[in-house]
Amino acid sequence: MMHLVPNLRLIFDVPSEHLPFRMIFWDDIPYKAFNKTMLLLILSAYVMFLGYKNKLTESMALFFRDKIKAVATFASEKKVGLPLICIIIAVGVLSLVVQINLGIFGYGISDEVLRENAASAQTFRYIDQAQLVCIMILTYSLHSSKEPLRQERFIFYILLAFLILQGFLFGSKGKVIFPLLAAGIAAYAYSGKIIKTYVISTIVILAIAFITIEPYRIVKNIYPDATFTESLSLLKEVPETLQTESIEDDITLYERLEDFTWWLVGRSDNFSFSANAIEFKDRYGIPDNDNPDFAGSIIYSPILAFVPRFIWKNKPRDQIGLWYENTIMQSPFYSASAFGAIGYSYYAGGTIAVALIFLFFGICQRILYECFFKLRNLQGFLLYIALIIPVTLISSEVGGVITGFIRLIPIALFGIFLIFFDYKGFFRKIFLK
Repeated sequence: MMHLVPNLRLIFDVPSEHLPFRMIFWDDIPYKAFNKTMLLLILSAYVMFLGYKNKLTESMALFFRDKIKAVATFASEKKVGLPLICIIIAVGVLSLVVQINLGIFGYGISDEVLRENAASAQTFRYIDQAQLVCIMILTYSLHSSKEPLRQERFIFYILLAFLILQGFLFGSKGKVIFPLLAAGIAAYAYSGKIIKTYVISTIVILAIAFITIEPYRIVKNIYPDATFTESLSLLKEVPETLQTESIEDDITLYERLEDFTWWLVGRSDNFSFSANAIEFKDRYGIPDNDNPDFAGSIIYSPILAFVPRFIWKNKPRDQIGLWYENTIMQSPFYSASAFGAIGYSYYAGGTIAVALIFLFFGICQRILYECFFKLRNLQGFLLYIALIIPVTLISSEVGGVITGFIRLIPIALFGIFLIFFDYKGFFRKIFLK
């Protein structure tokens, strides 16, 4: 939906009253820019379907599926080893402490420090993903087993609470609800039903996240150099600031709810931001302001995926949100705006790039479906979920998405293999011959 629905308030109202930056099509009729973006969106959807549903892709997918079935030593269903899950949780706790000490976690994070520790940040993201996989495994086991599984249940709730708390500390609403979404998906995989408990819990936690996390953005704009602990202590000043604003401006509850609703819609709007980027490029070209290598990040993605940063010292980071905010939107605040996969692809090579990139995503979706989803077991399902999300919920940093997807394939395969490997049987064969 975020690629389909523009922020209507930007069209029918006075935009400058709601946003601290400008969009290029405000000087003209917005529909002109929106028409082209919608045509590109339709093109991307068509070529993605074409990539998914054609004989060549089907032949490739079946070929890979036969190869995977031949070597899939983890294809049988069995109880997962809890010691390895406990180790992953312990590593997750350690990584949280290290990230806070490095200054690359949550409140107080700076782009400069993050750039210096980019290699470590990537490793920490994989640890986070491994913990989400553990949540899905435990959820599936709890729903599929007829036994009480007290140990698994205890570890599940401990890990779930830890990951949700970690999301709050990070200052990310997405990280807050991802554990519950992962649990809900795993429960659906077993039962074929949407479990109301997970849906209600997600809505409640998301509401709490909005109330507690959004004030951080106010603190970040007022105190951009605040550290992690300083930012947490400064959050107590935000309610006083909001209360003062309400008294001075005489803002009613209805007006606040209206502003919040439009803000929420705007946060989910990639369409308008893509249209703005496309219109800007068509009028003025791409401005020279330490630009990301849009085409290069896609073309060289296999190299970017596997060459480590300690070898490639100046390895680029696909951080386009801040660049777009400063260069195209000209915002006076510290922030980052996603301008959509359509906009990024257009900057990489125009209409042809949009078609080729989304054709690639369609091909990947079909191959993953045939190779892993059709294994019809927990391991195949976990691999499918881990790999399908990046190429389906495509974020704005298309180059980073492709790079991360290529890098994730061997990591996910090896990780699932280790989690479900029959260690007892393996050592029994070696030592009891």
